Amino acid sequence: MASTNSLQANYDAELDFIDCMVTRLVDRGYIKRDALNQFCSEGNLQPEPPVQADPDYREPQISMQIFTEENHQPAPPIQDDKKDEYCKYIALHKAAVEGDWEKAKKFFEKNQEAVTANINSDLENALHVAIQAGGNKAIDFVKNLVEEMTIEDLEHKNVSRQTVLMYAAGAGNTRAAVILVEKHPRLLYICDDDGTLPVHMAASYDRKDTFQYLLSKTQDENDGVRPFAGESGVELVRQTRP
Repeated sequence: MASTNSLQANYDAELDFIDCMVTRLVDRGYIKRDALNQFCSEGNLQPEPPVQADPDYREPQISMQIFTEENHQPAPPIQDDKKDEYCKYIALHKAAVEGDWEKAKKFFEKNQEAVTANINSDLENALHVAIQAGGNKAIDFVKNLVEEMTIEDLEHKNVSRQTVLMYAAGAGNTRAAVILVEKHPRLLYICDDDGTLPVHMAASYDRKDTFQYLLSKTQDENDGVRPFAGESGVELVRQTRP
């Protein structure tokens, strides 16, 4: 329990700090001295006085032996299986960020399922991570990994319901977008839960080069999806106007 002297010292230090800060504010013209004097006269600037120590107060004694074998057992530790699952992909995640295909290739040789696995809590796979990283090395990584994946694999969505093409659009990674569209053009028409398409994503993030590429590849209609009609078209106009 803190003593009365230590509480008073903290109280005095708080007053000194307030006085110092007020002086700085007045000197810099942020507040006027007249307004400050009125404010202080009303007792608004004073901190609460320190609480006096109770001489009869005693710290409660808490027994560390909470459970007994007769009637209670401690709860078992929480098993974070997903955390353990993602931990095993740390090396792959690092390789994807750095665009190190040789390290990733060795990892895939021992863990074939890792080609399409979710490697973090955002449900991103290695392709999501590499596309977002960008860079010359990363684009080689993307190209090699896309060759290992099926078109169904490319339609995987992360926790925000975004495909790898949407990642490319948002990051302005045009080269990755080209690789993806050439293998699976249908990605142009797969939206998230809000109806956002890759072309919308590129426009909203002002990724001009990527937007122009996606716009050139997006058709007026594909399998019932009409990017330039209705609310989708209106949203696209809104995002692209100066």
